Amino acid sequence: MSKQLELLSKKPVMDRYVFTIKKIADQESAWGLYNDGWALSGNEGRQFFPIWPTEEAARACASNDWEDYTPLTIDVYYMVNELLQKLEIDGIGIAIFMVPDQSATATKSASELTSDLKNELSKYE
Repeated sequence: MSKQLELLSKKPVMDRYVFTIKKIADQESAWGLYNDGWALSGNEGRQFFPIWPTEEAARACASNDWEDYTPLTIDVYYMVNELLQKLEIDGIGIAIFMVPDQSATATKSASELTSDLKNELSKYE
């Protein structure tokens, strides 16, 4: 694990969320885990689509139930214009920058994440 990921993993969930939004907008992509379909996480009857700001962060979570999953990049414009809309319709929330061995993670609705990403992307135009 890189020093940066180690330090970010210790940050509060909202700090990781802000970092993730900025990183996704800057690199115009996010990362998910994929194996014949995207990895989903769930608790209390809700499902979440996990995203990470870097391949390394996603790979760090590819263990246990997700050990056969591989990090895959997600284009930010596909994410904002299609994927998040589909997830909103399906009632699937977004888990942002999950960290191994920690249950605390930022969660947002797909529409909230879309709004935050569009706002951040507008700063790069």
